[in-house]
Amino acid sequence: MRTALIVSAVLLLGACSPGAEQSATSSLQKISDIRSGEMSLEVSIAPAGEDEALGFALDGVFSLPDASGDLPEADLEYTQRSGGEAVSARFASDGETIFVEVDGERRELSPDEIEGFRATGDDSADSVFGALEVDRWIPDPQTDESGDEITVSGDLDVIAALNDIFEVARSFGGASLATIEGDEADVVRESVRSATAEITSGAEDGLLHHLVVEIDFGVADEDVAQALGPLAGAVFTLDLTISNVNEAVDVK
Repeated sequence: MRTALIVSAVLLLGACSPGAEQSATSSLQKISDIRSGEMSLEVSIAPAGEDEALGFALDGVFSLPDASGDLPEADLEYTQRSGGEAVSARFASDGETIFVEVDGERRELSPDEIEGFRATGDDSADSVFGALEVDRWIPDPQTDESGDEITVSGDLDVIAALNDIFEVARSFGGASLATIEGDEADVVRESVRSATAEITSGAEDGLLHHLVVEIDFGVADEDVAQALGPLAGAVFTLDLTISNVNEAVDVK
C-alpha cells in the first residue's frame, strides 16, 4: 500500500499547473500548489495477451504536510487488482497517528513504522519532489481553453517522466528503480507505440482538476523487460481526478 501512496503523492505534487496567463510550457513547471483535496486515482497495467489488467485505485481525502517532521492527514481507501480479484484496505492519518485497516481489522502503526511518512527538508514539497521537472514531460504541449478549464496535452517524453518518478521513488526506498539512460533509454523509446498526457486545470486558479497518462509499451523483448520489468509489452494508464482543491479535510 505504501507504494500506491507514494505514487499518488508524486502525481499530486508533480502535475499541477498555474494560471491561464502563462504559456503552456511554463504552466507545467509549478509542482506544489495542491496541498489538499479529494482524489480519485486509477492506475492500471494491461499486459499483452492477458485478459485482466492489474493495478490499484486510491480514493479519499488528503492534506499534505507543510513542515519537516509533520505527517500527512488522509483518509484513503486503497484497492489492489490482480488476476481478476480485488483486495481493499484503508489508510487513515490525523497528522499525529496513522491507522491501517484490512479485512475490518484496524491497526495503529508504531512510531518506527510512521517515520517513513514524515515530511523531510525545510520545504517538504520541493525537497522531496524537486526532481520532478514536469515541464520536460510534454515537449510540444497543446493548449485548449473551454469554459472555466484549461487543458494541456501532447505526446509524453517517456524517459524524462519515468526517470523523474524513479528518482522520487528511490528517496522512499525504491533502490531497484535505476535511471534509464544510454542504450537502455534507446531500447525503451523504441518499445513505445504511443505515449500521451492530458492535464486539465482551472482557468483562473490553475489548480489541477484531471490528469490522464497513457503509455503503450508495445515491445516486450528481453532488453525491454530488463529496463521496465512488468511494464514491458503492457499498456500503462493513469487517471487522476482532484476536487475540493486546497479545502480543509475531515479525517475521522
